[in-house]
Amino acid sequence: MKYQIDTIPVLKAYEKAVECPICNLKEKAEEAGIRYYLGHSVMVPEIRIKLNETGFCKSHFTALLNAEDSRLGLALMTHTRMLKVCQDMKKELSPGSLGGGYFDKKTKKLIEKIEKTEKSCPLCIEISQTLLRYSATIAWLWDNEPDFPEVLLNSKGFCHTHLPLIFATGADMLTRKKYTEYYQQIYNLQTREMNRMAEEIEWNTKKFDTTNKDASWGTSRDALPRAIGKLIGS
Repeated sequence: MKYQIDTIPVLKAYEKAVECPICNLKEKAEEAGIRYYLGHSVMVPEIRIKLNETGFCKSHFTALLNAEDSRLGLALMTHTRMLKVCQDMKKELSPGSLGGGYFDKKTKKLIEKIEKTEKSCPLCIEISQTLLRYSATIAWLWDNEPDFPEVLLNSKGFCHTHLPLIFATGADMLTRKKYTEYYQQIYNLQTREMNRMAEEIEWNTKKFDTTNKDASWGTSRDALPRAIGKLIGS
């Protein structure tokens, strides 16, 4: 197969024989995003202005904190984000701003803004766009690289969370006739691999029976975390 700049990350993910290549690519994208936001971007005015408005989601704020690469950069971003939140509170949540009603339109608007902000994490958005591109690349490889369908067939499929993304991008990328074939192959692959995982986790539970204590674990010793990852992504 031809390794191109758009296909290299996807093909490398398939070389690792992971339970879900999209999860693997997500992990890489998240690591790159964390390095970016803890790097020189903290000094870019346009980025700081955006982050003042949105901040990060709980998951990515925690990931940035745990990275410990640049506590100063994260502290600076957190400080100006905190100032923006304080400014909004003073403007829109102070008792004097309620007008004649306890729950007027102004207060409702701020609550809607807070709820919207929860869904505006720049890292979440960027990672989502990256995974959309990678899943489209999988469909493109299947359609254009003669060897890739076999690579796909020999893989472990996808996690259940990312399966809809694979189907959706395939529908966008392929003709109806080709998508029907693509869908069937993905469905057969996923059915096989979910059944495999179900068997592995079942044997994992049976190993707790004393009658099986001397039996081989096979591939089931770490089946529990892999099964959870297969269901919800890692």
